[in-house]
Amino acid sequence: MAKKYMTEIRIKHKTEEEKNEYELKLNEALIKAGYKSRVEFIQESIRNLIKELKLNEALIKAGYKSRVEFIQESIRNLIKELK
Repeated sequence: MAKKYMTEIRIKHKTEEEKNEYELKLNEALIKAGYKSRVEFIQESIRNLIKELKLNEALIKAGYKSRVEFIQESIRNLIKELK
């Protein structure tokens, strides 16, 4: 069986209640935006960024300090659109 290589992204929350509320809002926003899963959203976000430049160069040029910061901002923007 072939090995699977994965990129894992973790977002810290202060409480489990905050985490559950965040995930609920995220799932609602993703469905409303037409995504089937979080993975699909993240992959599309990264593919769009890579079209312009290599991932790290694109992140630096766009003013992000890390991939996590980019993804977190993308998720926050998607949740804002839901409101």
